[in-house]
Amino acid sequence: MAAAAPASAQFAQYVSPGTLALAPLSTRERLEAAVGEARYHLGPVAWSPYFAIKDVNYFRGTELAPGTDEGNFTATAAAGVHACLSARQTLYLAAHAIPEATWWHGGERRTVRNWSYGVGVFAFSNKLTLELALIDSRHQEFLSSAVQELVNTGKREARADVELPLFGQIALYGTASTTDWRYRRDDLPGEEGQLLVGLDRTEERVGGGLRWHVREGLRVGAGLENVAVEFLRRERDRSSSGTAPVLDLEWEGGTLALRTHFAWVSLEPEAGSAAVPFEDVLGTAQLRYAPTGRSALVLYGGRSIAFSYLDQSPYFVEQRRGIALEREVGWRSGVHVYLERGVQDYVATLDTPGHTEDTGAVGAMITVQLHRRLTVALGGVRTEYDAERAGAGRSLTRFQVALRSGDPRAQWW
Repeated sequence: MAAAAPASAQFAQYVSPGTLALAPLSTRERLEAAVGEARYHLGPVAWSPYFAIKDVNYFRGTELAPGTDEGNFTATAAAGVHACLSARQTLYLAAHAIPEATWWHGGERRTVRNWSYGVGVFAFSNKLTLELALIDSRHQEFLSSAVQELVNTGKREARADVELPLFGQIALYGTASTTDWRYRRDDLPGEEGQLLVGLDRTEERVGGGLRWHVREGLRVGAGLENVAVEFLRRERDRSSSGTAPVLDLEWEGGTLALRTHFAWVSLEPEAGSAAVPFEDVLGTAQLRYAPTGRSALVLYGGRSIAFSYLDQSPYFVEQRRGIALEREVGWRSGVHVYLERGVQDYVATLDTPGHTEDTGAVGAMITVQLHRRLTVALGGVRTEYDAERAGAGRSLTRFQVALRSGDPRAQWW
């Protein structure tokens, strides 16, 4: 089991329980998997049809968000194509086009058509590492880690990453991205829908620094990022910007592996913004112990900012720590079990006192590759919130199923 490595540790509106424990998988590894499993070839172009029945979720628990009592079962069907032109496994041109349809039982308002379209250029050599990608998508996603309500979320992203060797084992890297987040007002009724589109925003990130490839299995990086968030609407505008010195460490030594990404983030509100100044460390850390090639014990933690939806506080800082067990079972099957605890710390303003909510989650995911071109995943998670405020405690139990073509690692986008 693996996950795409996060591009930034500053903002994370929703982090699915257990995902911070997954082993990161690089873009190059994903592209190699896509070419390796391609069903058809047209000259140097490898391509495969794509289909999935995903986001099949059944919910049980207290009310998720005010007024959302119209259904607790949903599913999404997607079908399209993804292709990749590869030259000597050092240059890749990739593209995908995947329309999808989201359905809710008893909830016509959120039964819509979504999509994912993208193109990318990627180069990997001793002299240059380059990743350029443009992706336009709208998927059903959870609104935030505090309000686990599924809404259709549009994301238009442009990103660029480059690394150039300087001398010896030292390399210069640069990164830039801009992401437009757009929400659909009709997903929630009345005032809740107006609050939802109040989250429409653009996030920008530009940075660079040095990486020291000390030796095989050990890499250290240090740099500086400039981050900015601009909200589109004046109501509850939380625009802010600032800088963040960053430090990365990746180490693999036999049965142990350590990966960390830390950023000392300093944000100041823009003129007219309701945001408050912020200065603290955000990031992720993961320690993996794999005594065999088929099992692993993972200790992990993370700290990030999320923008609040219903709460009057402009944002909250979420901290998580957890333990997970991964085990391969039989032929291309795996089990992922996790237990985590966390705190959501809502910042205080001149008009609103701060408060905290303790969170806990326990869950499991089973992945089975039924065939070389067919993978099924089944999972369940129980999340509980223990709030300081009277009546704010709640819980949610979610069961989910997904069926998709091909290897999940072959999805570069």
